[in-house]
Amino acid sequence: MNDGDEPDNSRQKSPAAAVVTSTDAKSHSGNLYWHLRWTIPLHIALPIGLWWMMQLDGWLAAQAFITLHVVGLMFFVGTIKWWWRQSGDLIGLLFINHFVTFAVCLFLPW
Repeated sequence: MNDGDEPDNSRQKSPAAAVVTSTDAKSHSGNLYWHLRWTIPLHIALPIGLWWMMQLDGWLAAQAFITLHVVGLMFFVGTIKWWWRQSGDLIGLLFINHFVTFAVCLFLPW
């Protein structure tokens, strides 16, 4: 029942509806660097796993290496609509992850 002088507040959202969770992509300042929390551990484990595979079968390790890069490329093409306007962040993310991978490779016993 509104007489026209006061705004209708019957449709206000509850304060809980305005809370943004940490998994919301918009809460990460619009960049892709928040992915580093899971890509860095992955890129630490990948060269160790490939090194271990090379000790068992070098051909299998080479196939795994190529497969990882082909699948990664397919993943990037398949998700292009999510990172298209953030290509600079994506390049930075790839650079950091590859730097971590090569740094781990320096410490492996060749």
